[in-house]
Amino acid sequence: MDHGDVDDVLMAAVSARFADRAATVLPGWMAERAVAVLQSAGLPAAAVAAAADEVHRRGSAAGGRAAGALRQLVDTDVDLQRSTPLAVVRASVGGLSELLHRIGVEPPARPEALVRAAPEDSFGLAPSSWSEVDADLADAALTWGAAKAAVHLRRHRPRGGNEDAPEKIGAADRSDEAGGSDDGGRSSRGGGAGGSRSGGRSSRGGGAGGSDDGEADGDGGHDAG
Repeated sequence: MDHGDVDDVLMAAVSARFADRAATVLPGWMAERAVAVLQSAGLPAAAVAAAADEVHRRGSAAGGRAAGALRQLVDTDVDLQRSTPLAVVRASVGGLSELLHRIGVEPPARPEALVRAAPEDSFGLAPSSWSEVDADLADAALTWGAAKAAVHLRRHRPRGGNEDAPEKIGAADRSDEAGGSDDGGRSSRGGGAGGSRSGGRSSRGGGAGGSDDGEADGDGGHDAG
């Protein structure tokens, strides 16, 4: 079995673990997060009670969409990925944000950079790092990001390159994920799969890595996140 075949098997395994865990925990986590935002908005108790069930249901649906988008991303060849796991989660909460607006919840003030990075997430519904959601999800994200970085480097290393380089890069990615945070991460929330994932990841997109949070964030190549 050559390197390419080994890489395909490796990425399929770590991607499935990451996506499966996200599908298990994101719907419930997002539902609880949305209800918490509603309950802390200072609205009359009757209004909160009337909206809570719908917010919970729509939050769960948003988490399911986010998990589906994440699976689609990680199942894409590493050289063709153009986003990060945390970024696709943030892009999935627009409808939930609109619902909270209609109910009368006031979004918090956000830094301009954060508004540009995550315009759909006006209430900070998406996690800033995977560890904020679930420890097993954070670990899966870190593993995925390190594997992606190693595969990318192996594919694009100049002839005669050091065969040990992928493992060294993978270790670096794991270190970043353990303490980094997604760029789109909210500065007020602290870390997930590593702290502030970009804030945590130094690079995003389809390159050898982006840590989102795996980012290893496993996001990108290095967040999952």
